[in-house]
Amino acid sequence: MNLLLRPLNDVNDVTWSIVISLIILLMGVGYVIYIILTYDD
Repeated sequence: MNLLLRPLNDVNDVTWSIVISLIILLMGVGYVIYIILTYDD
């Protein structure tokens, strides 16, 4: 239980994980939009 409730060593770790997940999400959305726009070939 200590691993789940331990305090953060560095507060910026949360920020970087959010930034990385947003980049992955935007890449996925861009890929889906590309597939939709090129679907009519």
